[in-house]
Amino acid sequence: DHDTSNILTNYIATRSADRWATYRFGRQAFVSGNFDVAIKVFGKLQETSLSEEHYIWISLLTSVARAESALSTEAAMGIPDAATNLESAALHAANLGVFSSSWKDGGIFQQSFLLLRLDFLDLMTVLRQITREMRLTGLGPARNTRPYLHLRNTVHGFKVLASRYRQCVEQHGMALRFGQSLTTLALLESFAEY
Repeated sequence: DHDTSNILTNYIATRSADRWATYRFGRQAFVSGNFDVAIKVFGKLQETSLSEEHYIWISLLTSVARAESALSTEAAMGIPDAATNLESAALHAANLGVFSSSWKDGGIFQQSFLLLRLDFLDLMTVLRQITREMRLTGLGPARNTRPYLHLRNTVHGFKVLASRYRQCVEQHGMALRFGQSLTTLALLESFAEY
């Protein structure tokens, strides 16, 4: 961790004038699951924001990176922190529409997607609580009991959430793709060098 911090500090110091390269570095760290690196890079960009719109966008990305970092390091115990950060990110997405004339949809896609992520975490919390309760009592979900009904509703909730994800992606013209573009591969390569 200390070596990574030193490498990151050196990278940011040498590239501080090139905000676009720094942003791409942070974005690639985020996409590749290096959320702590992304948080540091986005934090540096926040300090030198060029406009209010830029600051809001970088704040949104920082909040999402913090949420995902909490989930990846603390698993289910990180859900409360992640939920707080995702709610903050959703508010930033809503503010994008207010403060920015260049956002065609006013941050609606970002806000919708973040709220879907929050709903997923809520369903995971419900499922976790049901599992914990059944483990403590030593009883399975017998028909027409509270755990059984909660499990059934949770499964239904996941189906509804999946259709809402699909609807959100289709509504905003996002194609579901597998694989990586050449640009992504080039960025991964440059990220690996640092």
